[in-house]
Amino acid sequence: MAGNGQTVIDLDKKRMQAMATKDTATLESLIADDLIYTHSSARLDTKRSLIDNMTSGSTVYTAVEPSDVKAQDLGDTVVLTGIAQIKVTANGNPLAFGVRFTVLRSLTSAMAVTFEGAAGAAASFAGLAAPFPLPKLA
Repeated sequence: MAGNGQTVIDLDKKRMQAMATKDTATLESLIADDLIYTHSSARLDTKRSLIDNMTSGSTVYTAVEPSDVKAQDLGDTVVLTGIAQIKVTANGNPLAFGVRFTVLRSLTSAMAVTFEGAAGAAASFAGLAAPFPLPKLA
């Protein structure tokens, strides 16, 4: 996976854009089937529950804007860190907050994603993220 930092950054940005536009087809293709996502509120989601919550309208993202994203390429794993500004309505409650996030993408195991430090919203709802498979690279 060496040299794939920018590819992972680009794919994660695509995932965030798909969340904000409710593009569930893109999310289905980008999110790993074995996702276990831990929100900063300690709530857990799977790929299915994450997408189902968006489809049902219980979680509606209107913006997920990353910034200051850095990639650390560790060979068979790429670690992303950054900041995201999120606008979401969760269970009828509109929220807007910033988070720091970490994304792990591994070719040899499932990827875990965690948002941390949601400003002012961590107790009720905090962030969303998901892993995605990388295309085969030469």
